[in-house]
This record gives sequence, C-alpha cells and structure tokens, in this order.
Amino acid sequence: MTTLRLGGPPRRLVSATTDAELLDALRGVSGEAVFLLGGGSNVVVSDDGYDGLVVQVVTKGIGFERVGGRVHVTVAAGEVWDDLVAVCVERGLSGLSCLSGIPGSVGATPLQNVGAYGSEVSDTIVSVKVCERATGAVDDVPGSSCAFGYRTSRFRGTDTHAVLAVTFALTEEPEAHVPDYAEVRRALGVGPGDRVPLATLRDTILGLRRANPRNPWSALTSPPDLMEKVMAELVPAMKARGVKRIVAVSSAGVAESFPKMNFVMRFLVRRSTIGAAGDHMPRRHRPP
Repeated sequence: MTTLRLGGPPRRLVSATTDAELLDALRGVSGEAVFLLGGGSNVVVSDDGYDGLVVQVVTKGIGFERVGGRVHVTVAAGEVWDDLVAVCVERGLSGLSCLSGIPGSVGATPLQNVGAYGSEVSDTIVSVKVCERATGAVDDVPGSSCAFGYRTSRFRGTDTHAVLAVTFALTEEPEAHVPDYAEVRRALGVGPGDRVPLATLRDTILGLRRANPRNPWSALTSPPDLMEKVMAELVPAMKARGVKRIVAVSSAGVAESFPKMNFVMRFLVRRSTIGAAGDHMPRRHRPP
C-alpha cells in the first residue's frame, strides 16, 4: 500500500473507486481515526499498523474541455500523477512536463503544491473539487483561494476536507521553454530561453530523475529560512558538542558519498567544516 513497503496493516481498509464510495466511507465514520491514502508515496507507517480506517482513493477519470485559449483538464484524485503528465504530453498540452516522474496521485498534488525544476502545480490549477468530511458537502475551490505557498496550501495539515478532483489549465503547444536549471540545459544541450518538444523535455526530466534517485526523506520540506537557522543554531551547537563528522546513511544502511548527499546535508558538511562521510570511512564501506 505504500512505496516504502513499511508498516503494519490498518484496522479497517476501504478502497474508494468513485466519489460516491469515498463520500459513503467518510459518512460512515463515527469517532474513528481516518487516513486518506493516495499512491502511498512518502508515507511511513508504524509496524503496529494504523488503528483506524484507511480510505484508499483509487478514483479514475480524465476530462478535457476547451475554455478560451486553453484546455481545462479535470482529473480524478486517484489518478496516478505521472500517468496524467504522460497523457497531456501525448496530446500536446504544455504546463506539466517539468513535473514528470513525481510519484503519487493527482489528489495529493494540491495539498503540498508539488513542484520541481521551477514549476509548481499551482501554476496551472484552476480549481480543486473537495468534500467536507464532516458534512459531505462538495465544493469547487478556485486556485486563487487555495492559499498556495512553497510546498503548502490551505488543505495541508488539516483533516477537514478530502480532494475529489483537480482541474488544470494547459496550453496547446508542441514545445515548452526549457527551465532555468543548469543540469536540464546541459542534458538537452540548449541555452537559456530555448524551447524543446514536450516529449523531449519530459524524457530529459525522467532521465535526470533516474540518474539521481531521491532519498524518500527528500519529500520533507524545508522552510525558506532553513539555511539561516542552520548557520545560527545547528552548526554552532554541533561544534560546541565536539561533533567531528557527519555520516549520511541511506535506507540500505550504506553511507553515502558527499556528492550523493542531499542539499541540506552538503550544506552542513561544507559550512561546519565537518568532513564528508566518505573521507572517514573504511574503504570497504565507501560507495563506488
């Protein structure tokens, strides 16, 4: 049920294949803990399982409608996000290519305003269809009222609503601007401001993701002022306690080399004058 394949079973499990089934599951709850599960990515479950009801949202459906000079794409919450991106690229709809390869379901994307390579879902979201868990009332919330921010929205961290569908406004054009990221431009062999076919951009983003697999904990977000807090608090505290080195350990239990550390870990290593993990480890434990 989760991509990490960790944790025990829930006390109760319901798979909602339609909005009606999802609403019925939520209406049938009385004082019971409820967890809505999408694609199961970046979810950590205790070995004891979940003492409550897990509603797995597997609703399906993608609709297309021309509105003005754009195409509105309305997608059920249970659709796989990357499948949606692939469909839109095939249809020549621009706006989502940079978000290729992100795991999870469509319904989860507005909660944390999913983004990558300079793009965020809030750039294209027209509205989010939600239901109020307590009453079952359904409402279409305009994107402008979703309070989108860096990896957040009005829906994140609350259990008052469930996402039923998301509507995106995309443009019909066969090419897209290359994002202003050096690694993307290098992979494509283009300069700033250039355009490439949607499929080429998608394939390049997917290739970069495969070449740089992400630690599952990379989904944890950082506040914008994290680096300042690190410098002001964490690094001095480590030095005061005589910390000499940092070893970054992957989920497989193998220490990672300096280049493979995530951004925050590299920052800590550089700014605190603590050596990279590989410099201190026996050679047999060093990554290739």
